[in-house]
Amino acid sequence: STSINFLLGKAYFLMGKAQAEDPDMGGNPGSAFYDGEQYFRKALALDPGHFEARLLLASALYMNNNLEEAMEHGEICLQEKGEDTQALQMAGLIGIVLYAQAGEGADPADLDLVISRLKKALAVDPSLAVAHLRLSDAHLYKADIPAAVEALKKGIKACPGHNPLHERLLDFNGMEQGITPREAITFYRSEIETRSAGLAMEGHAT
Repeated sequence: STSINFLLGKAYFLMGKAQAEDPDMGGNPGSAFYDGEQYFRKALALDPGHFEARLLLASALYMNNNLEEAMEHGEICLQEKGEDTQALQMAGLIGIVLYAQAGEGADPADLDLVISRLKKALAVDPSLAVAHLRLSDAHLYKADIPAAVEALKKGIKACPGHNPLHERLLDFNGMEQGITPREAITFYRSEIETRSAGLAMEGHAT
């Protein structure tokens, strides 16, 4: 049934998330996410309107770096529920990585859409720590360091216990005042493109 396939998919997804966050658990998170994908697909074959199954399918695809298909499902989720904070955050997380990977061929309009979606999600739920971090990344790619720093400060105020926000702000504060946006982008490009699985999905398990 739809519900059984969804629950099995969610179980594998959460297993993959736990394995990604704690390597000492052993196991292969990529394999768990893949198994989750298959059950989510079965659930959607039975009920194409199952919102949670589609959102978690997008999340599992994202975790396995299948970004284009992940974004396709994320967009469908937003067509169904344009105000859903998890869907907005997921589309923003996928979008910033796609933008980073596009390099010189990236479309600035895509970055504007990432910023819009993350801001919309945070306006409803300021506790989305990763959304604050990726919003900072997006401002960084626009060469707007003050906005990137402000996004981090707002994130720390809303999520004081989230260490990556503090660490990123310390990095900014520790740089010389004369750093150029290009130097800052170069400094963070690798981290943005190869985001930690545990960090990216923190708090994301509907």
